[in-house]
Amino acid sequence: MSGDHDLDVPLYRIPQTGTWFLRLQASEGDAERSYAVRVLFLSAALTFEAEAQGASGANDTLATAEVVSTPAFIHAWHENGESDFFAFDAVADSILSFEITAYRNGVHDGDVDYCNPRLWLYSPGGKKVEKISASIFEDVEFTYRVSTAGTWYIRVVEDGGCDGSGPYFLAINSVPAPTTQEVSPNGIPV
Repeated sequence: MSGDHDLDVPLYRIPQTGTWFLRLQASEGDAERSYAVRVLFLSAALTFEAEAQGASGANDTLATAEVVSTPAFIHAWHENGESDFFAFDAVADSILSFEITAYRNGVHDGDVDYCNPRLWLYSPGGKKVEKISASIFEDVEFTYRVSTAGTWYIRVVEDGGCDGSGPYFLAINSVPAPTTQEVSPNGIPV
């Protein structure tokens, strides 16, 4: 991992057990910097994308979307110029939430640019209903209330600006929508 931004590297998957080392270096010259390093181990059930790193075609279209169950925490690989589609079921009157972590993890080894994917949400009929470009240091996080039950789709897509390939984490969750309305102080529903 490398890059010119201090983005905290919120998620990094260690691929095998053993002793690992962290090297901190200024991106420009030999400037002295002060750093604080905190390492936390996250014990989470990961779903690994079925399409292998560098491969094409397994889940690159709406018709070939990889099926996952919610809640899902997916570790996948974004290949420059391609898309990944994931399909999941949602019930009517639920709130979907999505968060991708890619850009904040820096430039992947051997690449020339940040992996900077976007998220597009598709309804059960295949219509694009939401397109989010950035919310947290170029990574995307959003919620969406669904009124229609069925199989929904989320697309991880490059939306211009960066030519980086690299790993990403995608969290997908679905919870029932609240059944009560918020009421303002004057008695009008919000």
